[in-house]
Amino acid sequence: MRTLPHATCTARSLLPPLIARAPLPFAALPPSPLPSPSFWLGRSLALRWLGGCYFVAFLIALRQNKPLIGTHGLSPLRHSLAASRAAGHGFFARPTFFSQRGGDAALDAHAWAGLLLAAPLALTGAGGAPQLLALFALYTSLVNVGQAWYAFGWETLLLETGFLAIFLCPLRPAGAFPSCLPPPQVVVWAFRWLLFRVMLGAGLIKWRGDRCWRPDAGEPSAMDYFYETQPVPSPLSRRFHHMPRRWHRFETAAGLWVVELLTPPLLLLPGAAPPLVGVRTAAAVVQIAFQLVLIASGNLAFLNWLTIVPAFFCLPDAFLLRFAPSNAAAAATAAAAAAAAEGPSRGARAALHCALALLLARGSVPVVRNLLARGGRQAMNRSYGPLRLVNTYGAFGSVTRERYEVVLEGTREEYPTEGADWREYEFVAKPGDVKRPPRWLSPYHLRLDWLMWFVPLSGARTHPWLFHFIAKLLQNDQPTSRLLRHNPFLEGEPPRFIRALLYEYSFASVEQTRRSGDYWVRRRVRQYLAPQSLKSLRPILAQNGWLDE
Repeated sequence: MRTLPHATCTARSLLPPLIARAPLPFAALPPSPLPSPSFWLGRSLALRWLGGCYFVAFLIALRQNKPLIGTHGLSPLRHSLAASRAAGHGFFARPTFFSQRGGDAALDAHAWAGLLLAAPLALTGAGGAPQLLALFALYTSLVNVGQAWYAFGWETLLLETGFLAIFLCPLRPAGAFPSCLPPPQVVVWAFRWLLFRVMLGAGLIKWRGDRCWRPDAGEPSAMDYFYETQPVPSPLSRRFHHMPRRWHRFETAAGLWVVELLTPPLLLLPGAAPPLVGVRTAAAVVQIAFQLVLIASGNLAFLNWLTIVPAFFCLPDAFLLRFAPSNAAAAATAAAAAAAAEGPSRGARAALHCALALLLARGSVPVVRNLLARGGRQAMNRSYGPLRLVNTYGAFGSVTRERYEVVLEGTREEYPTEGADWREYEFVAKPGDVKRPPRWLSPYHLRLDWLMWFVPLSGARTHPWLFHFIAKLLQNDQPTSRLLRHNPFLEGEPPRFIRALLYEYSFASVEQTRRSGDYWVRRRVRQYLAPQSLKSLRPILAQNGWLDE
């Protein structure tokens, strides 16, 4: 602790002139006692944030895996494992801890292990490399058997972020500020490279894609549609949707050009000169603010929460210390002083960091090629290896203009005529009852509701799990019913027939809601799927090996 006064004096002399000359409120804040740029506080925040995302991901797995990929689930994982084995894919081509003999108990054990490992990370911001490696391995194992239910961009983002976090932690947990392991520069830059790819990939896929991201004068912009047609709206989505068209044009242009195309390169500015550090910090603050707006305006699972994690490695301690609690500031100061006395890392640790840099550089080659692809060949959310260590990202390259929903209805009557007593199934989050407003979910993720959003965008045959889902409802399957908000046939006999109707939904105006109480306006378009019974579903169930499910 005797080195603390010297560290304080050094830090004051290194205070970035950009911050020192900043306008209020930053100029009024006390100077940082930590050298800049260092990332002790950023690492602690990143590990807490990542631990929270891991915890939510494994909580989702615990609550939803059995009815989705369990022994009697909609897409049993044993079928996925059998298909992988038939294709000649061994363990190293598709790593997973699950086997053909593993049942629902294995799924639960997997999820509980993840929860127990993630909870202390989220609470303390401290962990050991073996703990982070175990979290990464467990979630990789799940994603590799999760099929369509785990085919979302944030699954690979969680894996890539979790892999990099392994190298932030010592072999043995040593608190949130382990002086034995300062935040390695190679990992700091790897996180910046990750955030750059996430945001630039999203910007390029939009710029090369749907015309509504670059509307001509007088044309509607992407944000005129997005809030209403996104997969799972939030309670604030309608308010955002009803903003003036001029505002939608502004936020479309600002989000695409400023946040996703122009700002990401600033995250990679080299050097530690105060002006460069200040520009990187400002760029990271823009990215974090953008993610918080997305969190408020929709339910995109843990995608936006997770995207904030790499941004912390563009926020030096000289910036974060102004908002940190006094105990965290003191601990970070002590760790920085102790690490400075020890000097730079050498030997095995330096070799490990060099190996990591080479691994990431090699894995980035196809990613860069994808970013530079022309003619609509850029891929979204693609992985280039079984461990998903370096991936491409992107979202909403095209925006739907109308919101279509497939509504499931059942009847107990013997003949499924139009005049039969049809009763509607209600999902937890996706629109159904026109009087029910959206709810807050993020960072929680409802996998069934999300996949149901994709169903009306193509034919029913492209979603074979939908037929198995209907078959389960025809039997009043209890685990499947728990994925719903309301099963109208749960009490008494199951329905004889279930049909699917296609509706167009739009937000009701505030005045319409005041008059009728309706939050949505819907219009029936057509019948999406004719009435189905267990007998009519038998061929497709047999074709997919689901007759015994």
